[in-house]
Amino acid sequence: MKIFSGPIIAIVVIAFPASFASAGLILDYSTYLGGNSYDESYGIVSQNGEVYVIGKTASKSFPTVNSYQSSYAGADAFISKFSSLGSQLLYSTFWGGTYYDNGRAIAVEDGEVYATGWTSSTDFPILNSYQSSSAGGLHDVYVSKFSSTGSQLLFSTYLGGGATTKATLLPSKTARSI
Repeated sequence: MKIFSGPIIAIVVIAFPASFASAGLILDYSTYLGGNSYDESYGIVSQNGEVYVIGKTASKSFPTVNSYQSSYAGADAFISKFSSLGSQLLYSTFWGGTYYDNGRAIAVEDGEVYATGWTSSTDFPILNSYQSSSAGGLHDVYVSKFSSTGSQLLFSTYLGGGATTKATLLPSKTARSI
């Protein structure tokens, strides 16, 4: 028996019946995601039955698999992907620099993941960027794109001015919100 010693995230996926005349909702699966400290989810989307989750973690033991960033850098964002049956964590990665990083919204297009949130890290992972450095505010927005495997960063940029900036929404034309 596995005993969880800290807060965990419960992921519940509900499928809506094809006809509203059917009786109620159908639970596809329910699972936990988290480590031994504080973990919080802010965004969840589904594409082709696979479920993508974004949030923040203070858990050094947060599960990572097929990850871009396997090491906890300090109050990191996370991005995780579950199989369509919920029985397998396809990838899960820490995402951030040495300071506070928060994953707030996620979108999926053709399997590639777009992530946004805010960071206080001046060493946040940046690649092919529009804005390559922090603007010096308390928080800067980031927008990042990962490959469909989650192990490759395709681009990542800061967005922000000298004041605090935060992002909470990332629209997508094909991803379905849960």
